Amino acid sequence: MVKEEPPSTSKDFQELQRRVSLLIAAVQSNSKVVAFMKSPVGQYLDRHPFLTLTLLVFAAVSAVPVGCFLLLVVLTSLAAFLGVILLEESIPETVTVEYWVGYLTAREARGRMSAMQHLPCY
Repeated sequence: MVKEEPPSTSKDFQELQRRVSLLIAAVQSNSKVVAFMKSPVGQYLDRHPFLTLTLLVFAAVSAVPVGCFLLLVVLTSLAAFLGVILLEESIPETVTVEYWVGYLTAREARGRMSAMQHLPCY
């Protein structure tokens, strides 16, 4: 019976290390990264790696709740918009007139409602 040789973990680790070093070199040679690292903020963050890591983790972690909140805002606005469109036909005319002319006296509102009854509804 022939034993199979387990894959060499050192070769896999060397391959992973090579890929990571190529990725780091590609990022560091990016013109925007070079310009940022030459700025005073980039130099300060280069001298304070713990602060850099803290800011990076904070930005990554805070992106999820902010994204969820913005999604909630969009969905709520969409639901309210659709609700107004869909429920507009089910509201009786008198309620709509009284709502829109609520600042008028009761007599003026009744006069407007009787005038609106002669208008065609679509």
